[in-house]
Amino acid sequence: MSFRQESSAAANLQTENHVTPEPVAQTKPRPWLRFFARTIDNTYFAFLIGGGIGLIYPAIAGLSDYVVGMIVIAIMIFVNAAMLSTHGTTPGKALLKIRITKADGNALSFEDALKREAKVWVFGMGCGIPLIAFVAQLLSYQHLNDKRTTKWDEAAGLIVQQGEVSTSRAIAIVGLAAAGYVAIMTVLTVLSKSV
Repeated sequence: MSFRQESSAAANLQTENHVTPEPVAQTKPRPWLRFFARTIDNTYFAFLIGGGIGLIYPAIAGLSDYVVGMIVIAIMIFVNAAMLSTHGTTPGKALLKIRITKADGNALSFEDALKREAKVWVFGMGCGIPLIAFVAQLLSYQHLNDKRTTKWDEAAGLIVQQGEVSTSRAIAIVGLAAAGYVAIMTVLTVLSKSV
């Protein structure tokens, strides 16, 4: 075995025992893909979390929709942060081939992911306040197109990788989302008639 082969074998052994991620390149921003990924997550998690809270604490039905929404969003921030720190993605992002890492390719810590989710809620979604949310989303869209990253990802040094989504995958996701929406609305209609 030559010196070059030995060095290569040693490097491979080191790589097998300790993986050091290489820096990741920022992919071309695709704002609508990111928007739909978050919409998928928000829709399904709001339904699951809201439904879970309703089962555990039925009196919540007496609260205003705004208060219930704020409770659900607060929980969703923690749930999304947990998924980003453990998997680098959420269900909506995974469906649309989006992954978030640190610039060096490492996963986000729970604290980093939690800060990111809170900043998305405040600066990207305007805390859900109608006019403010519209302006926040518009400004975030412009920043993403101009700088190729969002303010919150830029400040934290995070990279958003976006894979190619095939037409058949996009159609399947739209169909799944539509079916899920119809199912959610059907359940909510049935529940509202029984109350």
